[in-house]
Amino acid sequence: MREVCIGVLLLLVTLPLPLNSAEKIDPEKFRGTLTTSQDGGVVYYRTHPFNREHRSVRRVVIVVHGLGRTANSYFRSVVESALADHRGVGTAIVAPRFPIAADKPSSSLHVWTGGWSVGHRSLKPNRISSFQVIDEVFDRLRDRKRFPNLSQVVIAGHSAGGQFVNRYAAGGRARVNQGVRLKFLVMNPSSYIYLDKRRPVPGRVGMFAEPKSVKDFNRYKYGLDDLNVYMTARGHDAILKQMQARRVYYLGGTLDMGSKNLATSPPAMAQGRHRFERWRNYRMYVRLFPDWSRNAVFEAVPGIGHSGRQMFNSAAAKRILFH
Repeated sequence: MREVCIGVLLLLVTLPLPLNSAEKIDPEKFRGTLTTSQDGGVVYYRTHPFNREHRSVRRVVIVVHGLGRTANSYFRSVVESALADHRGVGTAIVAPRFPIAADKPSSSLHVWTGGWSVGHRSLKPNRISSFQVIDEVFDRLRDRKRFPNLSQVVIAGHSAGGQFVNRYAAGGRARVNQGVRLKFLVMNPSSYIYLDKRRPVPGRVGMFAEPKSVKDFNRYKYGLDDLNVYMTARGHDAILKQMQARRVYYLGGTLDMGSKNLATSPPAMAQGRHRFERWRNYRMYVRLFPDWSRNAVFEAVPGIGHSGRQMFNSAAAKRILFH
């Protein structure tokens, strides 16, 4: 207990903005605007602003929100998780927001359609892929003057954020300095990207074949046909190689078998009936690729359904985020 208390105290000391673990965290105190290379910006929540030096930061966790675009809530969940775990000491947390038109953001902010979760480009003020926004976060983290002791970066997402991280692991640039470990954490996404045309055979556990009766099952975001602008620039071969080489963790809540906000198009249903079944099928699919199976780690999280807060605060997630 003494070790945990000391860890929490040290984490509070590293935060440049006011935070008291005994109080409810107000994300608005940590809100800022990240200016992009395309003459626009995105709102983001951060414990450590990018325009200052942070010698105490050894780890950065980039959090991608879900379908509701509540970056503030996701930010709060991960900060709470870090404060509750002594391994969270020296951690900076970044949570960008990808708004759609219904959110009525200011005219200076980039605005997306629902395609933000798979790297599509914004509509205005100038077009930029949501994946490029994360690339530019990584670029800032490479500044050794600001983050001289950074040794690890984790990008994590739940639900639609999990879809984002799954595709970004496949095609995202995510440049880090030499010696910096890079990890990806995917939790309870509604669908996954497959690297070839095989899909689970219904009723035949562990068997995969091309679903010839399902139209567009291999179009991006489900497969590698008709890639978007960002992923096309990366290239088909590069995506295949990169996805199998990166360290990606896949957590599936064992109770995530409901239909709320579940993708139910034929290409999505070709991956399984619900999120947890799609997680199990993807785990078996990855085993078909020896290199990929060595780098992908799958873990079921008992007793949790489709809850981002519970998943981020699970023992499994904390071990990946803060170890």
